[in-house]
Amino acid sequence: MKPLGNKINNNRIVFKLGGKSISDGEKAKKLAEKVLFKLKTGKQIAIVVSATGDTTDLLIRYCEKACGGKVSKKDLDEIVAMGERTSARLFAATLKAQGANTKFLDPSDIDWPIITDDNFGDANPLESECLPKIRSKLEQLFNENIIPVMPGFIGKTLRGEITTLVGVEATQQLSLSLKP
Repeated sequence: MKPLGNKINNNRIVFKLGGKSISDGEKAKKLAEKVLFKLKTGKQIAIVVSATGDTTDLLIRYCEKACGGKVSKKDLDEIVAMGERTSARLFAATLKAQGANTKFLDPSDIDWPIITDDNFGDANPLESECLPKIRSKLEQLFNENIIPVMPGFIGKTLRGEITTLVGVEATQQLSLSLKP
């Protein structure tokens, strides 16, 4: 997956928070303080969050053992996405607790911006669908001085089914795509 689009805006920062960097409440609180410091410099900020610690690996191993290798890629995508979704929701709450105006974006939202093909477990973003949604959603939030916080490496199909994106660096690439 490559970053979608190519327009750079130097007034915007996209933080990509890895799982280990927010693996406990103290780490999350310190990162939230750094985000708020950047916000005070006049930057517009978006945040993409990975699952905490080893959550994704634990969920995959659990499914493999519990389902004996018979879990569908579609079901596994739904399950694995829960780690990312929970971490992003927790970090949005951490920011709010420190006074930030945030919006947790979730793939269940009607206006979720990352639309993919239906290749479960290895989905590719549909650039023609994603770019207008990314730009309109983020512009709206930036104009309202709201920090969007979203889970990484998750998309959804045109039918609204949860997918996980191609490759281990998908969260990083998603982060780059959000800098319209």
